Amino acid sequence: MLSPRRYYPADGSALYLRGYYPVAPLRNGKVHYELTGQEDLMLSVEQNGSLGRRFDAVTTPLTYSHLLSQLNFTLKLKGVSGGYKVRSVKLNGLASTAVVDLTTGKVEPSGSAGPVVIYADPGTGGFPIVDGVATLPGYVLVQPEATLTLDLVLAEDGNPAHDHSFKDLPVSFDDGGGEGGKAYNVEISIEAPDPKPDPTPDPDPTPDPTPDLAPDPKPDPEPPVTDGVKIIVTATVTAWNQGDSGNADM
Repeated sequence: MLSPRRYYPADGSALYLRGYYPVAPLRNGKVHYELTGQEDLMLSVEQNGSLGRRFDAVTTPLTYSHLLSQLNFTLKLKGVSGGYKVRSVKLNGLASTAVVDLTTGKVEPSGSAGPVVIYADPGTGGFPIVDGVATLPGYVLVQPEATLTLDLVLAEDGNPAHDHSFKDLPVSFDDGGGEGGKAYNVEISIEAPDPKPDPTPDPDPTPDPTPDLAPDPKPDPEPPVTDGVKIIVTATVTAWNQGDSGNADM
């Protein structure tokens, strides 16, 4: 029963009905939402009815679909020893607002919501990584075709000064871009380089008996030192996680 009560046109002309969730301001056929990463946006198929062919649950069901992409997060360590823990994970690229067009069913995102906290150490030292794998709790919902990056901090021990920080890690979707209504497992793969023994230095060549009076040339500057850690973030389609377990802090 609609509230307030609605009536079919007496001339038999068609009415069109579409449902959306959650409730939000509706202006000129468009629903306006604030995005936080926690709430899903859902929209039903469009149905039509008239005085001669009335709406009912059998012939004109309102079947709803998810409009956003659901992201779940897993971290994998390869070639790394020690008791590392996840100190924090933040997601960048979530839109701050979205408009759902009830005519086209499209999501029109805009603005930037700033970093969304996927996980933050509550004071326990970090999320444990067991056998090289950590599956973070909950999920986050983002606009379709979003360009996303991650900020990651790993705790090596109990001293935050020894933490390892990685910024702006690009998220690559295996289907080319996050699609609305799809769920993805975002895997953060961290692989350390294989340790290699120092090469055996070549023996000194036989010295030239003729002394070289020219000064030694100025040596070239040393290249910057990197740790060689390889990090890849990929989003792979997975089953939609049902239930009210999404979480993210702005």
